[in-house]
Amino acid sequence: QKPSLRTAPWRALLSSLPVHSIMLCSFAFGFSTSTMQAFLPTYMREHLALPVDKIGLYTLAPFAAQVVGKTICGPFTDYVARRGFLSLTMATKIAQSFGSFGAAGALMAFAYFPTCSNPGSALPILLTYGFVYAGGVCGFFTSLLTIAPKYTGTLSALCQLFSMLACIASSSLVTSLTSMETPYKWPIVFGTASILQASAGVHYLFFGSTEKQYWSEGEKKESSS
Repeated sequence: QKPSLRTAPWRALLSSLPVHSIMLCSFAFGFSTSTMQAFLPTYMREHLALPVDKIGLYTLAPFAAQVVGKTICGPFTDYVARRGFLSLTMATKIAQSFGSFGAAGALMAFAYFPTCSNPGSALPILLTYGFVYAGGVCGFFTSLLTIAPKYTGTLSALCQLFSMLACIASSSLVTSLTSMETPYKWPIVFGTASILQASAGVHYLFFGSTEKQYWSEGEKKESSS
């Protein structure tokens, strides 16, 4: 009896709405991460006129808060799903909403509220952003591992591709706005990140899933002897 081989179901994979949600969340979170890592110190120097020692502290704050957020959010999401209080899909949708909408609100607040006369208001916003950002790990990243276990490598590569595209988009946006000497450069940058986060959250809320997809076993093809 000829063994059957399975090939990656590219058409079904690329047209899957849960996959679209994962990719959109990857892009949104990649854009936010790239913006914070690359341009947060510049923003605080230009817009808030902070001294170097405080710039270092404020830059560290959201990433330190992420550690705390992930430590709490991950086990809690697992607990409510394991005990049957919520399905895994519903638990991840709540976590993703917490991450996407929370990050969107924090980014929008960060774009408009802190000023050079009140730079201290940036610190609690950055801490809030870092804490809620952790929801994405319990949201779209969980879906990445569960909707098609045999193709986790393929989906991870696509996620990395969209994250890299987000990094390029973030850098290109800041560079373009700087060259044009736009007076509202930073509200535009952080506002764009906020809109992307909210859009990703809405899409995942409607179409995200952790259920194993019908195409996850691949397409059978008979091998030749």
